[in-house]
Amino acid sequence: MIPKKYLASLKSVGELSDDVSYFTFNLDSPMLFEPGQFVMISMDIDGETVKRAYSIASSPESTEVLAFCVKLLKDGKLSSALDKLETGDTVEIQGPYGNFLLSEPELDQLFIAAGTGVAPLIPMLKSYLENNNCEATLLFGFRHEKDFLFKKDLEKLTSSYANFKLVPITSRPHEGWTGLSGHVTAYLEDHINDIARTISYVCGHNDMVVDVRKILIESGLSPERIKIDNWG
Repeated sequence: MIPKKYLASLKSVGELSDDVSYFTFNLDSPMLFEPGQFVMISMDIDGETVKRAYSIASSPESTEVLAFCVKLLKDGKLSSALDKLETGDTVEIQGPYGNFLLSEPELDQLFIAAGTGVAPLIPMLKSYLENNNCEATLLFGFRHEKDFLFKKDLEKLTSSYANFKLVPITSRPHEGWTGLSGHVTAYLEDHINDIARTISYVCGHNDMVVDVRKILIESGLSPERIKIDNWG
């Protein structure tokens, strides 16, 4: 079945960092989706229909409102066009797509993201923690501390759920940073409690995802228990 097309009007835009914004759209009819899925956003730009995939960053309870984490690229046709939208302006959205979904809730859940790859993990984490008691860990890598996207949301989850552990990692720490530094790949094995009782979800740029998957498999994690969502 071909996913349905929706007319979506811009509701609001919030700033997550210097170059990442949080776009919220109202849909013309409800969309049923699962945490971790994505949609295609399309706009007519200079006589050309430009489409890009964006992970849904909002929870599925809000069926008529969708939110996306958009990195604003200087040479990005669609992100630049989105950045120029005003409240009420419309785009076409088609979806949902994807099988990057929660699975085997009786296992410890290891979430791994870099940059805007954290976007689909936010609703996945919320859904899992609201309904399950096994351990859930998020290793989140970013360049600078200002790139710690969804910091307040994630810290709120940490304080609300005893079974959730947040591990922020910056690759370019500023003076005063007291957390971990480097890349997520350096800390994977430290945060696997029981390889036989772990399932992992990895989201980010393709190079990072490939490296993480390789380390997880070498650590003994079954490839079938490594769910990936990558780009680039």
